[in-house]
Amino acid sequence: NTSFARLILLLSEHYNLKPVLIGGKENRENNQNIIEIAKAEGKITAIDNVTEASLRSISSLIQQAQLFVGIDSGFMHVASSFDIPVVGLFGPTDPFYVGPQNKQSIVVRQESMECVPCYLQNCDHKNCMQNLSPEKVFQACEKLMSQAKS
Repeated sequence: NTSFARLILLLSEHYNLKPVLIGGKENRENNQNIIEIAKAEGKITAIDNVTEASLRSISSLIQQAQLFVGIDSGFMHVASSFDIPVVGLFGPTDPFYVGPQNKQSIVVRQESMECVPCYLQNCDHKNCMQNLSPEKVFQACEKLMSQAKS
């Protein structure tokens, strides 16, 4: 949660992007926690939490986005299909098979871990995701944002 909050602050500070957190019912508490951390640690007041919104409304929001940052999920693929710049965060799955398909995408993952990809078989730590630094993800975002300006 702290990593996502830090990333939100970096993107807001450098690109003045308004963060929108999405997800299903199971993400509501986690997303609210991220929002509270970001607001407590930075000069940000406007963060939308549209957890549990309909697929149609979330797809409409994604279609208007300047950048999508998220895990390997259906929403990541929706963003890719709309050709939104995508920073896909991968750990247990293999981006070779399920990565974003648009040209404006970058995959960020822990390349050096022997267990990646494990598809969560016999995984008790999930370090492949937990150890992704906000700064590493932000570098990928910077690259995509600079390409969008060109």
